[in-house]
Amino acid sequence: MRGPFEYRRMKRGEETMVYNLALRVFEEFVAPQFSEEGVREFRNHIDPHIILRRSQSNHFILIATTEKEIAGMIEPAFRINPPIRSIFHNPAPTIE
Repeated sequence: MRGPFEYRRMKRGEETMVYNLALRVFEEFVAPQFSEEGVREFRNHIDPHIILRRSQSNHFILIATTEKEIAGMIEPAFRINPPIRSIFHNPAPTIE
């Protein structure tokens, strides 16, 4: 994946792309370490409708984009003084 990258808040209509990125990375690298219940809970948590609802209330999602795709995302857990809730990126990006 080549830059330049743009960093910004997720816009309405991008929640499915954020979901697809998070699910793809989760299933490849994280899910094998979780129980079936844990995987199911994570999938429910990142449902595109729920992502959109959270982003419109007290949470926000930052994304890194290239001209063609969403390269990464981060969702702080709280709006003020945020610890990280989720962070996903395409594996092995090439940065020049």
